Amino acid sequence: MRAMQLALTLALALLPAVAAAQSIDPFLGRFAGASVQVSGTDESKRDLTVEITKSPDGKGFLVMWKTVIHKASGKDEEQPADRVRFVPTRRDNIYSAASRQDMFGKQVPIDPISGKDPYYWARISGKTLSVYNIIINDDGGYEMQVYHRTVTDDGMKVEFQRIRDGAPQRTVTGILKRMK
Repeated sequence: MRAMQLALTLALALLPAVAAAQSIDPFLGRFAGASVQVSGTDESKRDLTVEITKSPDGKGFLVMWKTVIHKASGKDEEQPADRVRFVPTRRDNIYSAASRQDMFGKQVPIDPISGKDPYYWARISGKTLSVYNIIINDDGGYEMQVYHRTVTDDGMKVEFQRIRDGAPQRTVTGILKRMK
């Protein structure tokens, strides 16, 4: 009985620490490295860069990432950089995309039903920052992208998956080094 009381007291003492929001701090910085895309039998190498910074207002964080795909033909394909600002929600460790900038630099609401704007959200779970986005296709189906970025001693492990209507389409894994 005494052991059970001690265990319950310890669990209650630790509960506020477990429920508290986790910090973005371990994920802050610039990371660069390579990855391999696997789609069925197709493999291609990619160069990846990720930069995570705190928002200037201190309410959230900004994730920027860029990909260069190395094609077998020798012609590299540089993808446009993605940039998403996340703000805290009422739920610990879950963040919502704030908005997007239009071509005039004005902040506008995100509209995933338009087929142009994916809806983003993020969560922190232990050493992993996961970023999700979903967009509604022209036929009413969906495409979802999931980025798991796990902090390591000297950088970050990246796992990406694209899913269309529940079926995995592409998987990319890579190791990024923290840049000074």
